[in-house]
Amino acid sequence: MKEKEIHNQIIDLQAEITQKVDAYVSRNENVPALDEVKEKMENMIEQGRFWIEQQNPERFVYDLRQFLIWFENFRRDNPHDGTS
Repeated sequence: MKEKEIHNQIIDLQAEITQKVDAYVSRNENVPALDEVKEKMENMIEQGRFWIEQQNPERFVYDLRQFLIWFENFRRDNPHDGTS
């Protein structure tokens, strides 16, 4: 993958994550669920820094995609309105 393409993918994935997480957090008062999302995001950011330092942005793209998959499953299992 070309460097510019990878950079654009990272930006797009970060924007998608931000939009989805912000929407979920703004409607959720479940502190344990919010703490879990926060912990997972902190881990993803730490991993992203590591992969960028290792000059492996492709792996960061992979981790961002994995976070989105995890978050979609988490959101399904932990709806903001208390329903399943």
